[in-house]
Amino acid sequence: MSDAGRRRPRRQPNKPEFLPYADGLRVIAVLAVIALHTSAVRVVHLPPGSLGWWTAHVIDSCCRWAVPIFIMLSGALVLEPARAYRALAFYGKRLRRVGIPLLCWAGWHFFWSAAFHGERIIPAVIGSSIWDGLTQYHLYFLVIIINLYLLTPPLRALVANVPPPALWAMTAVALWGVSLGVVTRYVPMMVLTRGLPYVPYFVLGYLLRRGPSARLLNAASLCAFAAASVWIILGTAQRVQQFGTADGRAFALYDHFYPCVMVQAVCVFILC
Repeated sequence: MSDAGRRRPRRQPNKPEFLPYADGLRVIAVLAVIALHTSAVRVVHLPPGSLGWWTAHVIDSCCRWAVPIFIMLSGALVLEPARAYRALAFYGKRLRRVGIPLLCWAGWHFFWSAAFHGERIIPAVIGSSIWDGLTQYHLYFLVIIINLYLLTPPLRALVANVPPPALWAMTAVALWGVSLGVVTRYVPMMVLTRGLPYVPYFVLGYLLRRGPSARLLNAASLCAFAAASVWIILGTAQRVQQFGTADGRAFALYDHFYPCVMVQAVCVFILC
């Protein structure tokens, strides 16, 4: 992003700040999600080491930041203390925007699974899938967003009352903790807790929303993004050779909470 794009615009006190880069970042993230899902199928099914596999793997590795970026952008927009609203009004507005699409898409996927894949969709299966957070249909993202929206009012109070240095320190410790799997190890992941590991990303987006743009910072971010991506590419290739594509350990470096993916997300947010 240019200096003009990142420059903090003038605004009236207690009036929400407009983020000029938000729409562009959404478009880039959507394209990254499309590239990620398109390439992921080939990474799993093509022979490892082939030209097609390497092409898909490089694309996939360089797009792992897509989901964290959406979380960060949501945090940058809704956590700003100047956005004055009552909790119930906020919940009602956000749940209408996200909850209704989630119900519609979940219903469609259950229908599709039964009608075209012959899966046995019974109430027990539907209940178990919903309780787990709809992870098998890639609808888990909407579940995560709903979780984060439920936490937004207390998080807004937190960012409004904690000094920025302390908030940065807390967020860094939290990111370190989720990278070690602390949350998923001690908190059962289900429909009401899927979003907890993403809270540090949510707050990080708020902290980075006014980040000043500078050529030196952009150059450093570009170099860090490239280094993190190369690490994921080479590390995953080595793990695929060691474990095979059928073993989940082979793709551990693709995880949203792997440190290199965190670096990718931060760098993309700064660069955009």
